[in-house]
Amino acid sequence: MLKSIGIKRERYLDFAIRLCDFFVDHYNEKDGFGIRWTMQGTRADSGSNTSGGFLIMALLELFREIRETKYFDCAKRAFLMYRTRDIDNFIFTGGAIDCGGMDKECAYPWIVTALDLLEMTGDEKYLETALKAAGYFWSWAFQYDALYPPESDFSKYGYYTSGGTAVSTLHPAIDLWGIIVVPEYFRQAQITGDDIWKQRAVALWRNATLCITPKGGAMILGHRRPYGLQSEAFFQTRWTRYRRTCEARGHINDMYVIWPAAYRLAALDKMLRVCGENGWDYLR
Repeated sequence: MLKSIGIKRERYLDFAIRLCDFFVDHYNEKDGFGIRWTMQGTRADSGSNTSGGFLIMALLELFREIRETKYFDCAKRAFLMYRTRDIDNFIFTGGAIDCGGMDKECAYPWIVTALDLLEMTGDEKYLETALKAAGYFWSWAFQYDALYPPESDFSKYGYYTSGGTAVSTLHPAIDLWGIIVVPEYFRQAQITGDDIWKQRAVALWRNATLCITPKGGAMILGHRRPYGLQSEAFFQTRWTRYRRTCEARGHINDMYVIWPAAYRLAALDKMLRVCGENGWDYLR
């Protein structure tokens, strides 16, 4: 990315190569890329989760950059193993890095890699996997707007639940993570001709762009929020260790992180490549 705008950082590419080399060398057919590694390069935890899909994304990206076939070959081999073991059984675990439960996040790399491999190989089996993963991802999305009392944060600040995605079985709040899959849903709509994926993409986008602090900033829950800030999560139920009272529901948290804006920008950038120069217009 830096190279494309005239900034040379060859060490960044060297780091990516060494990192991918490590996982290519240590891949096995039992537990794929593993779960945890020590800084000394030994497996700290063997077992099965589905987060290896993120490494397949990296291998395909590196292959596109330097055209070294070992990365492409390892990506295809790993994809087949995880698909057979996990995806075909609708098992998606370990994507939310702060817990080891089932989640929607781990479906994302399988949508991306399946569509990429479909484009690179022409094998329709990859489309089947993409649709499975995308359908699973969508099963975590709210299909309706829940009702909340007028004194709740949701009512005060105009947050609604439809299009929001629950985090995981361990953290059943709503976050903005669904925005990252918006371009892939448009890709699927283009490939299949099924407009439902566009409708779902728009629902994800609209929910994930709610409650962004307006120009000039705002005072919310006793904190001064600068322009462009969003809460990391929205608590639609009484669950959450962050609740202010036991009965509180429909409230926003005060955790301010950069990833919601980063994901929003990443989705916008990719939409231009998926849908052309008018890609953003589809999200209006």
